Amino acid sequence: MYKQIFSILITLVFLCSCKNNQRKDNINTTSSDSVRVENVTIKMNPSGGVYTIPCVVNGVKMNFIFDTGASNVCLSLTEALFMYKNGILTDTDIIGKTHSQIADGSIVENTEVVLHSIDVGGILITDVKALVSSNLDAPLLLGQSVIKKLGAFEIKGDSLIIKPRNKNYKVLSHPTEDKKKNHSIIPPEDNWYDKIAIICGVSNKVDKLLECAKEAIDNDMPELAIKFCDQAISCDSSRWEPYGVKGYIQTQLGSKSIQSLSKYKSKNKDSEDYFFLSGDSLTYSKCIYYLALSYINQDNPNKAIEIAQELLCRDLNYIPAMDAIAWSYTCLGDYEKAKTWANKMLNLHTEDGIAYFRLANIASSQNKLKDAVRYYEKVIERQDDNSCLGAAYNNLAIIYKEYNFDYAISLYLKAARLGNEDARHNLESFGIYNW
Repeated sequence: MYKQIFSILITLVFLCSCKNNQRKDNINTTSSDSVRVENVTIKMNPSGGVYTIPCVVNGVKMNFIFDTGASNVCLSLTEALFMYKNGILTDTDIIGKTHSQIADGSIVENTEVVLHSIDVGGILITDVKALVSSNLDAPLLLGQSVIKKLGAFEIKGDSLIIKPRNKNYKVLSHPTEDKKKNHSIIPPEDNWYDKIAIICGVSNKVDKLLECAKEAIDNDMPELAIKFCDQAISCDSSRWEPYGVKGYIQTQLGSKSIQSLSKYKSKNKDSEDYFFLSGDSLTYSKCIYYLALSYINQDNPNKAIEIAQELLCRDLNYIPAMDAIAWSYTCLGDYEKAKTWANKMLNLHTEDGIAYFRLANIASSQNKLKDAVRYYEKVIERQDDNSCLGAAYNNLAIIYKEYNFDYAISLYLKAARLGNEDARHNLESFGIYNW
């Protein structure tokens, strides 16, 4: 009898224990799934018929289209390159190529990456897969891969009201204070080209590779742009455009560009222009002028004169060609011919700062410092070309350094602020690093 009662009591205790545990589980489930926190309201900005909202991706501020019809988060190539260049998107974050179908039914190639964090109005979503579009003009889309994690939402006018569930978010008291928490800024290393090539969706198409080169230039990555040009040349060595772009970049870097620009000249038989640079075209005349400059820099002024004369056969009033000839004769020590060509420039454009700069350069080469100062000051009066203006300030500083050191420093500072590298090096030699 007692054994039966004891057995019944044990059974009751067990059942009660199970019930209590079940109740706890129910409470925990309710707590996790149903308890909501304070709503988050985000002001949306109308843009071209859609609304954008501010987000912080891996610590970088961006404006995304809130697109409930998009499956994924989509980045443009520009943002992806910027993030990779600054170490915010790393090698391990790049998954690889993927394909998707767009609205018209066609299949497009994208690159899939992992974003460590997306902050939407203080709601932090982590480890989000995103697509990098190979289209340079692609919009930034905030799609369902993030939207479904935010919780319920409603749109009232230009306000997005999010009702987050506490299992899906981390609310930041200061949305940007965690930025770069897990990302130290480490420049890309040996395999940076391969990784960027994946981001850009590089194919064996010359035009696509040149688009990537342009994007690299716009993101201040000239070495990468040269890599893309080399790849384009290996794809089709008969095309002249890659040689012109490569030569242009090499000229800007101050490196040897004669080989690239000579091939551009020989292959571009119809003297065509290439609309490559933002707001400007890489004209045939500009490329050949750069070739003349390259010959000057390689101590072959006679060849530079020959090249520049070819340009004048196309356009008798092409000022850069005249400047190249004047500079070449200055290098040869034939100052009278140099002045003749500089004055031709001045006669065509009486207020031309480049002509005055060349006259100043000629006078300085002859050690006629008073004349040089007078001409450099005329360049400064016009202030029509920052590169020319910066060089004028720097060269004036060199002249004044022996007579008025403090004034020379002030001139170096003005040149440095205009981006003149010689002035910056000169200031650093005096222990001055802030300008």
